[in-house]
Amino acid sequence: MHLLKLTPEYAMSAKFPDVHPCNYLRINTTLQQFDEFLDFYGIEEGDAMYLAPEDRVNIW
Repeated sequence: MHLLKLTPEYAMSAKFPDVHPCNYLRINTTLQQFDEFLDFYGIEEGDAMYLAPEDRVNIW
């Protein structure tokens, strides 16, 4: 039987969850916010990567 051996450093890092969002959120969701991205790839309503303008982040 193989026993998992943890280093103290790994045990401490495993105690805290990853603070980064999931990969698909870091990439796809970010790109969906930009008209330039949607225009460049010809993404239109009904496509999986399409995000309606009213659902996009608008800071200014």
